[in-house]
Amino acid sequence: MIPRDELVAYLDDYLAVRGFPDYRGAYNGLQVEGKTEVRRIALAVDASLVTIARAVADGADLMIVHHGLFWGATAPVTGFYYRRLAQLIKNDVGLYSSHLPLDAHAEVGNNHVLARLLELEPAGAFGEYEGM
Repeated sequence: MIPRDELVAYLDDYLAVRGFPDYRGAYNGLQVEGKTEVRRIALAVDASLVTIARAVADGADLMIVHHGLFWGATAPVTGFYYRRLAQLIKNDVGLYSSHLPLDAHAEVGNNHVLARLLELEPAGAFGEYEGM
């Protein structure tokens, strides 16, 4: 078991999420608070109704996702958006998201991991977004 805030601080630092510009103002980091102690973590690409339901069913205390819920401007909490937040809050499951900082990460970034699995050697970074 690990304190949520300790885990979040580690992830924020390791993934360098603070100050990293993101597409459409995506919010990187802890998006939904959840339990203060984390015993079980669920990993997913998207914070969808299906992945949230699976995390709840599997007893997760925190979800770590690539595509979180908050992308810039606030939106009305209705429809699918409401149902996703309601499931997380009702079940006290936290949500942590890392989008472009994870894409760019040289060790655990999506592209770097895929290249290693394919036994390829990255020749350098691909693309630039607001200086990153």
